[in-house]
Amino acid sequence: MAGRAASRWAGPGAVLWTALILLLCLVPTGQTVPVGISLCLLCADRASADFIRNAMLYLPLGIAVRRSTGSLGLTITLGVLLSLGIEVTQFWIPGRFPALSDLLANGFGTAAGGFLAGALASPPEALQRNVAFLGIGALGLLAFTAPGFLFVPTVPDGELFGNWTPRIRGAEAYAGSLLSAELDGVPLPARRAEDSARVRALLEAGRPLALQFEYLPPHSPAPLFRIPTARRLEALRVSVDGEDLLVAEYLVADRLRLDRPTVRFSGAFTGLLSGDTIKLVVDRSGSGTPRASVEGGEPVVGGFPAARGWGLILSPGRLPRSVEAAGDLLWVAFILLAVSWAAPSPWRALAASGGLLATLALLPLFTPLLATPAAHYLAAGVGLASGRGLRALPATRWWGDATGPREATSRDHMVDRRSGRLV
Repeated sequence: MAGRAASRWAGPGAVLWTALILLLCLVPTGQTVPVGISLCLLCADRASADFIRNAMLYLPLGIAVRRSTGSLGLTITLGVLLSLGIEVTQFWIPGRFPALSDLLANGFGTAAGGFLAGALASPPEALQRNVAFLGIGALGLLAFTAPGFLFVPTVPDGELFGNWTPRIRGAEAYAGSLLSAELDGVPLPARRAEDSARVRALLEAGRPLALQFEYLPPHSPAPLFRIPTARRLEALRVSVDGEDLLVAEYLVADRLRLDRPTVRFSGAFTGLLSGDTIKLVVDRSGSGTPRASVEGGEPVVGGFPAARGWGLILSPGRLPRSVEAAGDLLWVAFILLAVSWAAPSPWRALAASGGLLATLALLPLFTPLLATPAAHYLAAGVGLASGRGLRALPATRWWGDATGPREATSRDHMVDRRSGRLV
């Protein structure tokens, strides 16, 4: 009965998800009209993150279409045709750029969703349930530990340049003046660095960056200073966002072409008046935790919690702090929900969740990550309870009973043996 109910909703679900894809992919995002299609695979700065996002966008579509049609081949064909139509249409949409990598990612996501729907169509054996549980648990552990190693600052290769109050497309221009820039006493003028090797070593060591400038709070993030390379890769960007300071460094994640979150120092400029001339110091030497301070004021601590792993896929650099915090909570809750739902028994759910919570608590002791806030543990508890509650619903019992496999009846089967269709 649960399989038939799910199949009835699969068709409308596929239509609604297709409408969402069209809305997300066909809305103009700029003024530039593309002149051709990009045939390069995973070449852009955030190519890996973009591939993952596209695959995740089409995965629910693959699940819904496979549930509706019962055919994996037809599911993949429909997903590829939809993606191909969107990519061709993007030739005439300002701000959209058709790419071969998008087509491959969309097809991969559709195929993965179709395969997943087929795998979940009938109750698996005990070994399959255990393997699936361990796989989902491993992915949850990876999601929490990856930021500790990928959010580590590094410096791209090539000559380094100083860039004062840069004009960057899509960003507000900073209206004030930058008076001086020094890295651990080494001047960084608005030109090529005289000793790129020394500047690179100081950046890697997180030595203090001192900027003296006229404070004029912008309405949106405005770049104040940056250090790019000859290949236009940014080793560092410092921006002002109202009373907040934003610092984006080149990370290990950048080398893997993933997204780059931005460190936000909330309230770093609180109490200052527009037009004040101030000296800002940003430093992460010693503990590795970045700190920012205005001369005469208390330092403000910045950084990322372990729950910011979603920033590797969807960079939250320009999002308000409240949105970033909500994203962290949802990420933790979702991971614990998935793990507890996949657990064959409540005790295994508690054991796996305990291991993940221990990771959140211990990882900041060995990495530059911030200590996990208490709210994240509460979100984990909500995710754990929600996962077990969802597991109890008949329509979501894809993993069989906790007591092991049982003899299936004709009503239990969600795949018709003669037609191969999901029922």
